[in-house]
Amino acid sequence: MVANQGWAQDPRMSFESDLLSVLETYFREEAISYIKNSSAAVLAARYCEVHTRRIKPTPRRVHFSEELHDSLGKLSRVDQTAWGTVFHLRHLFESGADVTPYLSKRVASSESKDPMLWDYGLHHFHLNEELGRSGFVERADHLLFALVSAEEVFFVDVRAHQDPERLLWVRQDLLTIMDSNWPGISKDWVLHGVQGDTLTDTQKKELRRKNVNHVRVLGKQAIGPLGGGVMADGSSTLCKFWAAKLLFEVEQHESYFSTQAEEVRAALRASGIDVAGGMELRLVPLDSLDPMPEVVELLGAESCLSKGLSRMGFAVVEATTGAPIVVSLTQKP
Repeated sequence: MVANQGWAQDPRMSFESDLLSVLETYFREEAISYIKNSSAAVLAARYCEVHTRRIKPTPRRVHFSEELHDSLGKLSRVDQTAWGTVFHLRHLFESGADVTPYLSKRVASSESKDPMLWDYGLHHFHLNEELGRSGFVERADHLLFALVSAEEVFFVDVRAHQDPERLLWVRQDLLTIMDSNWPGISKDWVLHGVQGDTLTDTQKKELRRKNVNHVRVLGKQAIGPLGGGVMADGSSTLCKFWAAKLLFEVEQHESYFSTQAEEVRAALRASGIDVAGGMELRLVPLDSLDPMPEVVELLGAESCLSKGLSRMGFAVVEATTGAPIVVSLTQKP
């Protein structure tokens, strides 16, 4: 059979270009600065870091450590504003409100680093009520350190922003507090068959300065960085791998649709989509589609080509209709 001349370049797609467009649009709309003309791999890693640092508003259960209760008692006598802000943050987390104004102003730059988050997995919140022109609260005398998961928040402790020893960001007793109050938190980072090191905070500061990861002893076990670790350039190891996986998924999808065009065309026809003029496919953010729950379930199914891509928040759609492309890789008998 002679192929229709209109299908000579069928399907039309450029998923990496689509990805770049999606990432740049996100940074612009969220007023986050970024380096223009960066590669898709670099921007994807920065995108992941921004999402890790900025906390998605959703209701979470809040837990206080025993040490935080003691710190709050002392704080109530020296900084009523900071004391009240801790409880206000608890309310914001429990109600699913946005806590971004209490984060560092540096989250507005995709190029800024957060080594404590990459290493300890800890966010820090400025305990102030005065909102500045930047949209963030003004610099506070006290900070709250907390570990934030998808459904829970663990308020670890409050510390003075000014630390005469300049060791605030590497204090390892924060990890000890987490382990003693919630031993299960570190279980996913236990390194079996490995011996961890015990360092002073001063030694830890020097390693942090050099972007060197550290396997520590915590609760008599060797524990890797709870935030996934840091790369030599100070960026997030987890986000670097996330970006590499995303680019791999993008390349795999483009390769599949290039070699299986007839199968895709038949599937679109079966869905009532007119492909007489050829196919054009695009990579888009999954949440921009407002898909039905059953579509999300199909895209994330183990047998679906796009399971990895959809779990990372993206989907391939037919450009004209915006219909998600669901391809099952189940072996036929």
